[in-house]
Amino acid sequence: AAGNQNGQQTEDGFYNAGCRTAEERFAVGDSLRFHRKGYRRTHIAILGENSYHWVLLMFGVICSDNVLVTVDKGLEYKTMQSIVGRSDSRVLFYSREYEEKAGQLKEQYGLDVYPLSEVLSYADEGREMGHSAAISTDPDAMAILMYTSGTTGPSKGVMLSQRNAMNNLCVSANHTYLYGDSNYLLPLNHIYGLVSALLVTFYHGCTNTINLNLRYMLDDIREARPEILFLVPLFLETMY
Repeated sequence: AAGNQNGQQTEDGFYNAGCRTAEERFAVGDSLRFHRKGYRRTHIAILGENSYHWVLLMFGVICSDNVLVTVDKGLEYKTMQSIVGRSDSRVLFYSREYEEKAGQLKEQYGLDVYPLSEVLSYADEGREMGHSAAISTDPDAMAILMYTSGTTGPSKGVMLSQRNAMNNLCVSANHTYLYGDSNYLLPLNHIYGLVSALLVTFYHGCTNTINLNLRYMLDDIREARPEILFLVPLFLETMY
């Protein structure tokens, strides 16, 4: 579930993102693989805040046998530029707030760029194709390319396969027993937030509300009234 861009609840209320993701992720993958430009084993970067569209695109990229490149939206442009170049990204999805930076990256690297807001239309395209069964992926091939925070030097790319992510997920799930609703606060471009927080709640069948902007964190918690929060110390210090 997700609020709108200003952190408030959408007009039609919260919706169950878990159910929609299960249906739509393959449809988005079909659109990427068979319609857009036949992307396959292409490095596809995402630049944007947490959102249902981000999560859906992530699944679509991986399920279509492409490689997801996560870009931290809080980085200076120079660092973003370096990551996009070093990651060999050929496609960039961006949210509205980063349109200008996306345009600059397109000009420098000749990227195909698309608004993240269009991802739901990709699902509609994919449904009409019905090709999901034709896509096979290698569980040991690189599926995600994440970059370290660079606290001790230049950020480094960490290559993760589907098997890596699933092993991480299973270990995390085996050490947690979750029930109820979760409010997702951590950045999706970090492995802990993505796998050990978000995917673990999916594994346990929890409903997620997604915080789009930390300025509205406490408002979102009051609105969603979650029973589960995955946090880091800085969040706790902010709250208390």
